[in-house]
Amino acid sequence: MDPKQLTDDQYTTPQVDLTTTELKRIGQAYRDGLPVRLEMLERLVPAAAAGSNDALWEIITEAHKLRGTAKLFEMNRFGDAMVDIEDLLLRVSNDNFRDSAAWLRVDKALCLAKCTLTQESETDHQKTEEQ
Repeated sequence: MDPKQLTDDQYTTPQVDLTTTELKRIGQAYRDGLPVRLEMLERLVPAAAAGSNDALWEIITEAHKLRGTAKLFEMNRFGDAMVDIEDLLLRVSNDNFRDSAAWLRVDKALCLAKCTLTQESETDHQKTEEQ
């Protein structure tokens, strides 16, 4: 059947049945990979600031992905830092990379993201000990 001809009640949402343990495992795997992903963003910033459109869009794309997934796993401060990075770089891309203050704010947001990882990791560890 052509998807354009389907009515709203004919669309189905895939059913996902994940246990709390599975969600925790997925969340932990996501958290464990974040330092490497942040390092990649940090390595791309100088190239993007120098005018590399490819580096700029790679950072924007990665920040967008990280922001959504962070919010899913209740890593709100980390997600907020990614929101800042994405929004700032979208503005920079429209300004032909000239906004040097935006690049300073991107660096600050990356530092904040790193700090929140440490803080959220410590909070998770404390929660685990309490249980």
